Amino acid sequence: MQRETGATAAQPTGGAPTVLATDLDGTLYLRRSDGDRYFRTEDIAAVRVFQSAGNIFGLCTGRSYGGALKPFQDDGVDLRLDFCIVASGALILDAEGHELVGHRADPAAVQWVHDTFAQVPSVIQGGDHMYTFGEPFYEQVHIDSIADLGGNVFGISLAPGSPEAAARIADRINAQAASTLVAYQNVRNVDVVARGVSKGTAIAELRGLFRAAEVAAVGDSYNDLPMLVAADQSFTFESSPEPLQCRVTKVVDSVAEVVAFLVD
Repeated sequence: MQRETGATAAQPTGGAPTVLATDLDGTLYLRRSDGDRYFRTEDIAAVRVFQSAGNIFGLCTGRSYGGALKPFQDDGVDLRLDFCIVASGALILDAEGHELVGHRADPAAVQWVHDTFAQVPSVIQGGDHMYTFGEPFYEQVHIDSIADLGGNVFGISLAPGSPEAAARIADRINAQAASTLVAYQNVRNVDVVARGVSKGTAIAELRGLFRAAEVAAVGDSYNDLPMLVAADQSFTFESSPEPLQCRVTKVVDSVAEVVAFLVD
């Protein structure tokens, strides 16, 4: 459903750009019924048009920086990212991958999460990569101790495997570690970062970083809700949970449709 706010397409004011932040998995990087992952050609083309008009585009994802770049590299998709928000809002990087804003988590608190849920697969968010004490896969890197990261600890992500288990774990972390950490359910996973950090706080920080006329955001899951609420223009899909559909400017079918709305 479309929220009745009288919202109109974003129009740059006085030459200021519109900033668009998209989630990656399930939003820009999609999954077919057979499990294969892909980018829509029309989405990538639309983003290039958006940027060519002087606007700013980037990701806002729970992945690490290396993990966010990997799908583009694997699929041979050449798309400029003007910024990259990773670790669920804990770290904002520029187009070259340099840190613009970083909110590090307490390593001892992250260690507590790891030890408390030792039977649940987890990875430590270290910015450039995700790190594991076990056997690494995908873009993960093995470490023997959190101390190996030298203080560059941005959070921890857990994969309990079901929405019910993810909700229980998030609730427990938020009850027992609320002074230092916050946990966000991402359907079957849980992303944990420093208290006060979210995809929404990162969206707020983008305004100042790019002196934006407006900031727009699109996402598909529960952990995207702070980002959607913080944005001036927000978008989700018909397949997204109802709480998201009730809070956005417009429900759309694709990122390309978002761009069309913003530049119309």
